[in-house]
Amino acid sequence: MMKTEKLVRQQARDSLKGNHTILMASVGLIFLTYLLLFFLRQILMIMTGEINIYTGEADTGFMKMGWFISIGYVSALFLVSPLINGFLHASANAALKNSCSTLDLFYYFGSVTRYFKTLVINMLVFLLFAVSTSALDLEKYFRVFFKEQVPGSLGFDPDSFMIIFVGVITILIRILLYLFFVHFPLTAYAFNEDLGVSECVFVMMGFSAKNFWKTFRLLISFSGWLLLCFFVVPALYVIPYVSVSALTSAKWLFQLDERRCVI
Repeated sequence: MMKTEKLVRQQARDSLKGNHTILMASVGLIFLTYLLLFFLRQILMIMTGEINIYTGEADTGFMKMGWFISIGYVSALFLVSPLINGFLHASANAALKNSCSTLDLFYYFGSVTRYFKTLVINMLVFLLFAVSTSALDLEKYFRVFFKEQVPGSLGFDPDSFMIIFVGVITILIRILLYLFFVHFPLTAYAFNEDLGVSECVFVMMGFSAKNFWKTFRLLISFSGWLLLCFFVVPALYVIPYVSVSALTSAKWLFQLDERRCVI
């Protein structure tokens, strides 16, 4: 019998037929938007003297405006974050209806109420994820409590292997926390925008605890593909594939859990 992960990936490939290019374009547009904001921040830092264009270091001869620029930059990143929800909405449509549109990317900008609701959900899931990852940052604790054993550079000594091991465990914990606090709440919202904020963020925790291991196994099956995301062009191809696969898996999990009325 075909493994669950293999079946989900096959269904995702079927859903991507005719939709892959649209999702790739959506990923590219999100990337360009965030890249544009980054370059705009760098230009403002240079214009205000926060960064010396020749040395790349702070120039103490000008009034410090870095804090204001950084706050504006982070705020801009947050304000355009519904683009990510739009990409998930497009992936959900591909998984559920085998059809998506480039307009799906801007779906959550379509009304004021929907836009601000999306911002509130994004803010809550980000805060929960940030707080939990900070509290469970094993690598940080290792560097604090065993700083005498932390090598200046990694090599083939036991201390280097230990910090690599702790780093890998920390990454795995962050993936699990992402699935628990971010993936399932945003996925549920992508499938059903009528869910309330508390339903998406807090009530969904029980569902996350019950099902996150299944999605984690699916992501592990994509390990080779995800490694390709270190290169920009392959990432444009891989991210839609992984996203639709994850949304396809979530579709079946939500349909099996009828009492939540997500789908």
